[in-house]
Amino acid sequence: HFFANSAVSLFSLMSTESYVRYVPGSIPIVLTAPHGGLAEPPELPDRKRGCDEWDDHTLELIDRVASHLARRLSGSPHVVALLVHRRKVDANRDLANATDGDPASKKVWQQYHDNVTASLQASVAQFSYAHLFDIHGQSHRACTELGYGLKNPDLRCPDSELDRFTPACTLRNLCRIRPELPLHELVRGSHSLGYFLERLGHPCVPSPSTPHPCLCEGPHECFVAEDGKPQFTHSTKPCRYFWGAFTAQHYAGANPAVSTVQVETMFMARTTPEAVEAFAGVLAQAIVEFMAAAYPGFQTLVREVQ
Repeated sequence: HFFANSAVSLFSLMSTESYVRYVPGSIPIVLTAPHGGLAEPPELPDRKRGCDEWDDHTLELIDRVASHLARRLSGSPHVVALLVHRRKVDANRDLANATDGDPASKKVWQQYHDNVTASLQASVAQFSYAHLFDIHGQSHRACTELGYGLKNPDLRCPDSELDRFTPACTLRNLCRIRPELPLHELVRGSHSLGYFLERLGHPCVPSPSTPHPCLCEGPHECFVAEDGKPQFTHSTKPCRYFWGAFTAQHYAGANPAVSTVQVETMFMARTTPEAVEAFAGVLAQAIVEFMAAAYPGFQTLVREVQ
């Protein structure tokens, strides 16, 4: 295993009594990683329903992103990561679909989400807001996908129409904090995380240059016509896109001071320790620049990096 000798400070040890890694922070950023764990404790049965794919090396990635953020800011982010394999517990699903009803697995799920809730509550109590970045991995697209609870047809809309989806978007609370910034500006404009990732040379969607995830502009399965019916031909396929699952949607709706994004990192950013380190620096810098642009007062937490 090529990560065996890498320095993974947050996840080098795991208590036999806890399958959740929780590192409290001191800034209004919460990093979560629900699908990076590899432990398969026998007391937790395998799930028989739902996806059980591992998000390769997202534990290493979240650790390095947290370290880079702590270097760039006058504090450290909150970090919550599940250390057991997704086939045991899926922390990015609601409780009914995460554990197949197993009591021990339910306790692990609850511990994970209790820690996420505590992190967000502490941030809101200190700063009046918090932003959650849910870190994942995907291999179907050669760029990073950013999920805001908006589906492919929503993002196909022009900016003037996209704004009407604000109530469904996981950035809706940020829109209330910054009413002068319309939704499209925060999703794919010059105040968006996608803008700052692109500016640092990392492709992503949605972003100014790639405003939607569809692979073609003509009628296909992701496209919805004016009558609301899908339009497609047999020669085209749906454009796969992870638009934001339980974690992003739940916490954006649970607290009016919290906004969220599901960050689906591309596979090539996680193939080697060197790739993880390089991308972690880019993602951390993009997060800092996004937070400073989106949240009044966040700039006071930014410090010069020597």
